[in-house]
Amino acid sequence: MSIGTKAKRKFFPSDRFGIGICLAISLVAWFLTKMSKEYLDEHDFNVRYEIPDHLTLEQLPVDQLSTELRAKGWAFLRMALTRKEDTLLLETGEYLQQNISSRLALANHLRDQVTDQIEIRSITPEQLSFKLVEKANKRVPVALYESLPLDGQHQLRDVYTFEPDSITIYGPEGVIRDVDFWPLRYEGGPLNADTQVSIPLKPTENGITFNTTHVMLVVPVEQISEKEIYVPIVLTDSLANKVQIFPDEALVRCTVGLSRFDEVTSSLFDVVASPNGSSSIYQVSVLKKPTFVELVSFSPRQVEAFRIHK
Repeated sequence: MSIGTKAKRKFFPSDRFGIGICLAISLVAWFLTKMSKEYLDEHDFNVRYEIPDHLTLEQLPVDQLSTELRAKGWAFLRMALTRKEDTLLLETGEYLQQNISSRLALANHLRDQVTDQIEIRSITPEQLSFKLVEKANKRVPVALYESLPLDGQHQLRDVYTFEPDSITIYGPEGVIRDVDFWPLRYEGGPLNADTQVSIPLKPTENGITFNTTHVMLVVPVEQISEKEIYVPIVLTDSLANKVQIFPDEALVRCTVGLSRFDEVTSSLFDVVASPNGSSSIYQVSVLKKPTFVELVSFSPRQVEAFRIHK
């Protein structure tokens, strides 16, 4: 190996450094070129209305603008880095009714927040219209819109409750006047255990808002089990000392929550045999059962009756 080659390798220990410099320069040049070009972008902007406390919207107005924008890459990069521009704030002031050019309002917003180099090629809708009315309020209870779904072999251990159980609604007087309660909807799956779920409250299209953002639904749930119990079959008072029946016990099957399983006793049931058009065959029926159980079946349905001769 020549002395010149050794000296060259010592001065340039590796070609990687030089290649890295070239790649970095190329990347910067590519980035500057791309950012200097014009692009089209479809972008949605949220609209938020700043309303005086004593007023409310008669109806919910447009809350989103769909646009097509044209600008250089630098402007879109600033938009991506500054997320404030995604929400257009409209100060309604004391004007009870307004029609605003959405194009002009958005152009002023973009100029203040990002840059005036963004062109709004199209915007939908072109007009933002709203009407303010005096705000009224009313306290109403909450209630479920429909029954709760329960998993198989489960039931409510007690009544479900809400926290809070009533809310204050705000809106136009003519809208809230006839509201007697506020319906809530549980959108979860079947319940198989004690559950607490937060149900959100969202402003409605007719301008109703609330004093809270959610209501907590508290649901006590337990597993159910089947219980079998023998219950004496009795006769009416007029037959008690005149007729004997066989068998004189009924096997009652019922379902009950595990929390009250041991409370189920024969004394809580009334099983009665009564004539059914035949002097020797009586019909059996259950006239009373505990409110916290569901009757599944009982047997026998008929018994034989024998006259007692004294």
